[in-house]
Amino acid sequence: MRLLLIFALLPIFCFGQQEPQTSLNYDSNPFYNPALMVNQYKLNISGEHRRQWVGFDGAPVVSWANASYEVAKINSSFGFSYLNNQLGAQQINEFKLGYAYRFVIANAHQLIPGIHLGFQNSALDGTKLDPIDGSDPNIISSNQAAYAFVMGLGIQYRFRHLI
Repeated sequence: MRLLLIFALLPIFCFGQQEPQTSLNYDSNPFYNPALMVNQYKLNISGEHRRQWVGFDGAPVVSWANASYEVAKINSSFGFSYLNNQLGAQQINEFKLGYAYRFVIANAHQLIPGIHLGFQNSALDGTKLDPIDGSDPNIISSNQAAYAFVMGLGIQYRFRHLI
């Protein structure tokens, strides 16, 4: 019960940034919620490459991959996720390792908490920016990069029969 309370309260203390320009469809769900690494397959690999607004300069280009492997003997899944998100002059690379544990509650119900940890690199190529006023000191005109630690928590509740 304490573990459930901890997982329920942790999101209150977390904060985040803008999500990448992706479609939040079924295949990319483990990237956002590490508890979804557990599914009906022992090995799960998925990926996507998407170009949006083709023909426009600076259009979003997103590539990502997820892979997870379930170890049934210990009710655990291990996985990784990678994202490359390019939007105009900004590029983000993110790599996460994940873990999820499957608690079996009776035969038809499961509670699955998950966690992922990783790093994110965000870079801005200021030479690609075209300011209206070239003397504006607020416009970055060089390459800038930053690194950040990434942590995410997720939970999933599964049951076999609705009725």
